Amino acid sequence: MNIYEEIKEVNKNNQNKIALGLVRTDGTLLKYTYKEMFEKIEICSNNFIKLGIKQGFRIGIVAPSSPEWVINYLAIQKIKATAVLIDASLEKEEILKLIEKSDLRAIIFNNDIRNKIGIMGNMPNIKLENFGRLFADSKVNKCRKTKIEEKTNISTIIYSSGTTKTASGIMHNSDSLINTTKMTIKTVGLKRNSVFLGMLPNSHIYGVILK
Repeated sequence: MNIYEEIKEVNKNNQNKIALGLVRTDGTLLKYTYKEMFEKIEICSNNFIKLGIKQGFRIGIVAPSSPEWVINYLAIQKIKATAVLIDASLEKEEILKLIEKSDLRAIIFNNDIRNKIGIMGNMPNIKLENFGRLFADSKVNKCRKTKIEEKTNISTIIYSSGTTKTASGIMHNSDSLINTTKMTIKTVGLKRNSVFLGMLPNSHIYGVILK
């Protein structure tokens, strides 16, 4: 079972509960129930497949935390591709270095990141908020078909902070993410009605599992 399947199974009876929410700058609340979230994940994953994304392909996400970030991430997990998480707060040069290092087949980002790094010319550029659809000016419509190991079970690659050296890609499979989540729930004593404040970015393992 991968992390998408685990989340879907655990929340099969929570369809009308709020899964994701974001307070906009104007004070209004953007929210998705679990039913709405899973519907968006289905749309997003189907659009990924249409772009030629397959199991084992590395797909970058460079964007700040948002409900759409979570939906895109779980859509990648649904089709058993590998999500490569790059901290959106990094400087342009650092982001570009990690993109080049990662051997991505597609990249997902929002308008702010597009303005920071520009359009990547060798892979599909997917707009975060459009759930698997490209930016209007994306130059590439399909993933390149170079040989890649498609049987990989790597769920997520998270880059270390690189405070003492060049950032390294830490590989996690779904089991490691699920087990880390269960360990955290047990250690911290989280319940269904618990409220916690997360300060870590999505590019950190605890930023991922506690979303």
